Amino acid sequence: MSRTIPVPAPLVRSYADYLLEEYGELDSDYVFVNLWGGGSARH
Repeated sequence: MSRTIPVPAPLVRSYADYLLEEYGELDSDYVFVNLWGGGSARH
């Protein structure tokens, strides 16, 4: 089940900057990404 939560643009930009700095380029539109776990995520 997907949900939409409104988030201010400055917060999205800050979070994107953080992800880029910590993990490099990620190919995901998800906010919570498990980089080390198995394939148990459902879309």
